[in-house]
Amino acid sequence: MDLVDVDPFSEQALYQTAEQLYADLLYHNFGHARDDVLPAALSLADKCEENGQPVNRRVLVAAALFHDAGFHINSSDRFKSKEDYSQYIADHVLPWLGYTEEEIGQVNICIAGTERGNTCPTIESKILRRSDIFNVSQDKVRFLTSSVRYAREIVSVSGKTITWQGF
Repeated sequence: MDLVDVDPFSEQALYQTAEQLYADLLYHNFGHARDDVLPAALSLADKCEENGQPVNRRVLVAAALFHDAGFHINSSDRFKSKEDYSQYIADHVLPWLGYTEEEIGQVNICIAGTERGNTCPTIESKILRRSDIFNVSQDKVRFLTSSVRYAREIVSVSGKTITWQGF
């Protein structure tokens, strides 16, 4: 079964394009989106659909792949958050991959939902938010490994030192 109901070139283009938008960071890299978030999201989507809750998989897949796009770029002078910048990227890239304005709006709602403090008004945004943190919360080893990678990433990207109390 295909991940999304689009022709294979478009699905391949989606993955290849999204991959180009990530740097080789310790935590927020394309592997996090493709190998951690996307499978968890699709698994939750299966469960929702088994219980009669329809899920727009095309929106969910794009949101999972783009939710941390551009994370490595310092965009704080133009955008209030990394998620806002990821939405900006989605706005400008997804039309070239055949996404409609409505679909892009739904992708952006999902991306916004991954920011701390934001609400998740759609089933797809709820799935994405839970999937983004799911792999961190599976067990102690993964939690500690992910926490250390994330902390090291913050230091390498910002140049600031952090303490566990400030983390």
